[in-house]
Amino acid sequence: MVSVFEEKYNYDWNLFLADLGGSVGFLLGLSVIGVINILYNVWWEVLKPLLCWRRHRNSSAGLSDTTLDAKSERNHVY
Repeated sequence: MVSVFEEKYNYDWNLFLADLGGSVGFLLGLSVIGVINILYNVWWEVLKPLLCWRRHRNSSAGLSDTTLDAKSERNHVY
C-alpha cells in the first residue's frame, strides 16, 4: 500500500498581507501610546515641578504674575 501526500498552501498572499498589516498596526498603536506615556511622565516629573518652582521663587521674591507677564511681553519679539 502506497500513500501519496499532496501539499497545498493554505496561506495566500492576501491573508499574509492582512496579518502583516494587523501586526504592524498593533505595534504602531503601542508605540504611539508609549510616546504619549513618555511625554506625560516628562510633563509630570520634570516640567510641572520646574514651572511650579519658578512661580514659587518669583512669588517669594515679590514678583506677581502681572509683572512677569509685562516683562515677557516687553521681551517678546514679534
